Amino acid sequence: MSLSWVFSSFYPRSFCQPIIGFLRHRLACNLLVSGSDADQLAFEKCLQLATNLSCVNEYQSQTYNVWHVDGAQTAHDAIDKWREDESFNKSIAVTKLLSDADALALHDHFVSVELARIDAEIAAMEMELAELQTDAEEGPTWPAAVHAYSKPPNRYQVCIFQVPTWEFFTMKDIFRSEPNQNVRPLEGKDRDDVMEEFFKLSNCLRLFDPQRGMDYMIDLVYKDAATQVTVERRVHLCRMIAGTQLLNQVPYVKEDTDMTIVVPVSDESEVLPARRLLARHARLCTAPAEETRKTRVVVALLPGIEPRSAMNIGNDLEELKRRCKRSGLESDLLQLQDSSGEKSVRESTSGDVAGGSAALDEAIDRYGSGSIFLLLSPYADVQKEFLDRARINTIKHYQVFFPIPFVEYHPTISGMDIEEHEAPIDQKEARDAALARLRDSSPPRRKRPLIVQKDHGRFDSLDFSCMAVYGSDYVVMRPKLFGKRLDLITAFLNQGEIHILRAVEPTLRLRYHQKTCDLDMVEEDHSRCMASKRENIAAKDQLARLLFHEE
Repeated sequence: MSLSWVFSSFYPRSFCQPIIGFLRHRLACNLLVSGSDADQLAFEKCLQLATNLSCVNEYQSQTYNVWHVDGAQTAHDAIDKWREDESFNKSIAVTKLLSDADALALHDHFVSVELARIDAEIAAMEMELAELQTDAEEGPTWPAAVHAYSKPPNRYQVCIFQVPTWEFFTMKDIFRSEPNQNVRPLEGKDRDDVMEEFFKLSNCLRLFDPQRGMDYMIDLVYKDAATQVTVERRVHLCRMIAGTQLLNQVPYVKEDTDMTIVVPVSDESEVLPARRLLARHARLCTAPAEETRKTRVVVALLPGIEPRSAMNIGNDLEELKRRCKRSGLESDLLQLQDSSGEKSVRESTSGDVAGGSAALDEAIDRYGSGSIFLLLSPYADVQKEFLDRARINTIKHYQVFFPIPFVEYHPTISGMDIEEHEAPIDQKEARDAALARLRDSSPPRRKRPLIVQKDHGRFDSLDFSCMAVYGSDYVVMRPKLFGKRLDLITAFLNQGEIHILRAVEPTLRLRYHQKTCDLDMVEEDHSRCMASKRENIAAKDQLARLLFHEE
């Protein structure tokens, strides 16, 4: 029984009868089932009668070939002879088929035809790419059609922050090109990336280029299974960036959102830095015209702050409000009470050793959860552009913003506590003077402007003291902090509906201060705090000049 006959015996009664009823031509239906030849083409004729169209071989300048099988042949037996005919290979339909073997043979043949066509297109594309690369300035690249290695425009811009560098690694350690750390253990994703089946991995280099991907120079040691002789081979591998994925559409935001700046003061040593922050902020509110958006500066005093210090901060807030009246800025002082008062902050501070969560709790309770809350460290030094970016990068029910601040080095070790003309020319004399100032144990005072430069500080990706979040998103996250001592960043992790944006922020700078790490914090947060504390003291070359000197 042919497949054509199956269609003709099924469709004339179940499919064509409604059509014939619609056309009201019973004679047409009788023609479909009259004679064996009509039975073979019943379905085709049914479509022609229903649509009043006839079959054509060309449509919209596109040719469609149909291969008709003679009645005496079977497709699976004659396909070896037909494959020599180009018109057969270009056919989109073959009729008629007598068995499943015919369909299987045709399927295998046309799959091989399609694969051969794709291989030919790939070969032609490779040849075209090779010809185009000969005309490029950098010459042919490997792999083909992949960007060449990034190069600086001139020798003065050769910097580890701009040009990728090779990193040496073994199965245990990786030597990164970082200003404050020479070697780190090879673990996590870095180790999983190179774990394959081999006897031993010897000396290795890797290079990450955002335009290319990850390149590897690897010395692999193999063992011959028969002779047990070890063989070493060096291979050059390139893992290209191919699986790119577009993020979902980000909601539209504007810069006219109201913002509340919250500055927690948890210790008496933070009073003076907070007052300096208010004084610097007074210079930012010189707006040429009245602003429609509202900005509020709130200082939250945790228990333990002396009344005189609280009064001084209150006076500074009133002066800030007076000077920024044209900008529409508001200011307020929040005094958080301990367990002996009306409100208890012990439960709030149990989630954050710096008091940020307690300050946010009180601020959101007082001012509502409909605006953006920007949590700033008392040691922060911000510019007006940072406030605009915080508004743009914080999206309600979608994204929180944790900027990466520029953290100042110890002014005495970095040599910024003296004027440039006062610096001794002799290295030994400068070293002895710096050690003498360190022995005095007096708080270092910076005498030079704090600029974003490698000798002045570094961008600390382990610092999470500043954040911007909508009050409603913080309220949803807040229960995760009860009973735990966590960084606020930890509470926002592993939330599918809220994204975390981290970006280097040159207009957010943290003045140097003695950082403390609470031992009651979870192990991961404590180790991160200790690493940040060590690396923010000074650069490696500055520490080396201080500790060692030529005899």
